[in-house]
Amino acid sequence: SKNIVYRICDGMFRFWYTFVGKQTDLIERGLTDLAWTKVQKNLSDFMEPEFEKYSQDFMWSQDMNEKIVPNPFIHLGNWWGTDNKEIYDNLIFILAPATFSKVYDEIGEPKKELEKIENYDNVIFWSFNRKEYRKTNWWQKTASIDISNRLTIRTANTIKKIVKM
Repeated sequence: SKNIVYRICDGMFRFWYTFVGKQTDLIERGLTDLAWTKVQKNLSDFMEPEFEKYSQDFMWSQDMNEKIVPNPFIHLGNWWGTDNKEIYDNLIFILAPATFSKVYDEIGEPKKELEKIENYDNVIFWSFNRKEYRKTNWWQKTASIDISNRLTIRTANTIKKIVKM
């Protein structure tokens, strides 16, 4: 048998089929508080990709507005900060007077099969294969004394906790 995987793009219909349709019996019996309690348990998981998509759309619409986006970006993705346990996501903050180009020149190109980077302003989104981190180019070099005093590295989990504060 074939498994068909699909995603309903319209947020209202996705919400209905994810939550309301499953709670119809409770709603029809007037148990709306119980239905809402069940919806609330998974609402943040439902809203997370919706918020991410909304944020990306907003950022694209404001890309040329220098007050909101001082440094226009090339693309927005959602590859960083996922729950994939095989990938280790980090955020590298570049400390002044260092710049991305200076850091990149010193560290070199990431190994495409093991790690991925994306630069935005003075921040580098960096992900690598957790099992083979010692083979990556950036792992060894970001820890070197020559460059480590110009960077501070935080994990995606740390960043997510800070954002939720």
